[in-house]
Amino acid sequence: MLKKIAGAWETVIRQPPGRGGPVPQVLSALPVIVTAIWWLICFGFYISGWPIQYNRGNAGLVALLLGSTLVLVIAVFLFVVRRKPIERQAPSEKEASKLPWIMIAAVVAIVALYGPLAETYSGYRFWEVLPALADQAKAYELAGLRISEGLGSRLGLVFIQTALSPITLAVVPFLALRWFESRRSLLPLIVVLALSVFTSVLGGRDFQLVLSAILVACAWIVSRVRRGTGFRWRDLVVLGGGGLVGIFLFGLRKQSRMSDQPYCPEGADICAIPGAPTLWDTVTVTVSSYFSQGFEGLGRALDASWSFGGGYSHSPALVSLVDTFVGVENNDVVTAQLDELDWSATANWSTGFAMIANDVPWVLVPLVVAVGALLLALAWRATITLGDWLSVSVFAYSFIGLFFMPMNLQLTISGPLYLGYLCLVALFVTRMIGSRFFPGFTFRISRWSIAGRPVFGLAPADTLPIEEGARSLS
Repeated sequence: MLKKIAGAWETVIRQPPGRGGPVPQVLSALPVIVTAIWWLICFGFYISGWPIQYNRGNAGLVALLLGSTLVLVIAVFLFVVRRKPIERQAPSEKEASKLPWIMIAAVVAIVALYGPLAETYSGYRFWEVLPALADQAKAYELAGLRISEGLGSRLGLVFIQTALSPITLAVVPFLALRWFESRRSLLPLIVVLALSVFTSVLGGRDFQLVLSAILVACAWIVSRVRRGTGFRWRDLVVLGGGGLVGIFLFGLRKQSRMSDQPYCPEGADICAIPGAPTLWDTVTVTVSSYFSQGFEGLGRALDASWSFGGGYSHSPALVSLVDTFVGVENNDVVTAQLDELDWSATANWSTGFAMIANDVPWVLVPLVVAVGALLLALAWRATITLGDWLSVSVFAYSFIGLFFMPMNLQLTISGPLYLGYLCLVALFVTRMIGSRFFPGFTFRISRWSIAGRPVFGLAPADTLPIEEGARSLS
């Protein structure tokens, strides 16, 4: 077994220089390997009982659902990426040198929206980052009060944010990929990342930080595979060190919110931190709670009675929109029953599986997740082949959706994020179908041509001109 692991790692690190040629099988499966390891780590924290002793009801069913879904996800992903070798293709110097105008417009939109969004979703003015940083507990509380005011007070801003989201969502992964590949677009990338940090600090929430970090990490991985440079042991050291520093800073931020109060995570049989928490207590218990809380909620959700949620109840954002404009509430879905099962669908997590079960029976949940794996695999192939903003953004956000499945359906919680992602997926699928069935199909959505470069091995023969053309972790 150790020899096989060592051999696989040698395949990963011994890559020839340059960008041409097929991607090795180990690297072609990298996204699903990372996802599988992460799911198992989260489940390990839950089932081991360290450092949080959960009730662990229906643990066998939880393990069965997780295992069957994971097997199906791996099988679907590998079927797509291994049916034909993924060919790396680099853009021309002319293509790589100029930032697509649609990304320029997206950066301008992000900068313009920062002030209104920061003040709408926090209790501070957009420039009061340092006062908010000095008291993150207060920032978190004030942001919660602003959010509780409801959608009506910010409907116009949300509409603008949602309309622009298909391009603004693509900014971070695409600019990060440009920087890693060609050392271009660093300044706009720094500006956009800085605004994400400021937004996170003003609201006292971690979602923007975590989201930006994962998007940049996705772009870095894509760049290494596309350039054919592979990975080295020092990469693991740097990533591991960066992860430890991030966890330490995360713990400090959490401790600043706890005000030396005992910490008794939801679902625990005993209080994990009965007294004032030390930094070690904060880091271990809080991180473990993030990893494992969803499985405890899933165990309780499995006791709920199933009721069809209308096809939109998997998304809190869509539920809020339907309630606001139609006045319809689905109070019989799985997650709506969690309060009766000594859990909470709003304050606690119950995995993305439970949220999907709001709209499909439990037995079909693995199939729905497998569809997400299918989309992830197709986007991964296109991203390695093309590296355009549409492919890399669909890949990065699809990866986030699958990665966070042990917690919740992260992409569906924010309206602008979810609707923007669905729009990107629609564009991506339309381009894929068009390039497959209509050889003369022209789709002007990005600067880089999709023709002449096989997307999933299905690109048309003619070269088509393309214009220079993207809540809730507390």
